[in-house]
Amino acid sequence: MSEIRSIMIGLILMVKKYTCIPINLYAEQTEEDYYNGITLLPVLGIAIGVIMFLISILGYIYNRFFISILIVLFYCIITKCNTIKELSMVVNKIIYKKDDNVSNISETVSIIIALIFYFVLFGLVPNSAVLITPIVGFSTLIIAGSTIKYYDSVTSYYDNKQRIVAFSIVFASAVIVNYKLVISISFTLIIIGLALNYLNNYIKKVLFFHDGCIIEISQITFLILTYILKI
Repeated sequence: MSEIRSIMIGLILMVKKYTCIPINLYAEQTEEDYYNGITLLPVLGIAIGVIMFLISILGYIYNRFFISILIVLFYCIITKCNTIKELSMVVNKIIYKKDDNVSNISETVSIIIALIFYFVLFGLVPNSAVLITPIVGFSTLIIAGSTIKYYDSVTSYYDNKQRIVAFSIVFASAVIVNYKLVISISFTLIIIGLALNYLNNYIKKVLFFHDGCIIEISQITFLILTYILKI
């Protein structure tokens, strides 16, 4: 019972961290709860992905790019744009290097560019890729994001078990909905892993907000590769 309780608390913690769903948690929280929650991050990705998929199938009735707007709108609402904001913060720090030279303009432009990417790509890729996108984001955070070890983030809690679970869930999901997506997922993990290794060695100080950055960049990379490879 204690293990089930820890898993449930962990899941609630992840839902509170990465979605807009307001859940009051009065139970005492431990590191084990957080660990179990991180293990279930790909499952949270499945839940978000399924809703995005249900919206995307309306593209058979309405204009595809109109539906793409609805998907992006849902994604922004459910995530509160938190991960996209973290992406913009990292971009800003890469550009300005120091914390005292923060530019709201660069952050705003980064958010707009990310949203444009999503709008265009969701209109171009198959519905199966729309479903897999959030799963790829959360799974890549655990699998490839483990190279970042400098700041307090979900990746500081990872271990081989979590990586195996994330790897299994994202590839099993791809095989079930569209086995060809395994190719773009594989390339995404390789590209993000190499990029994070470079950042880890050369631009350590910009990665304070790296969790959301990893999620967003991996999702956009996955969508771009899926389109380019015509999957």
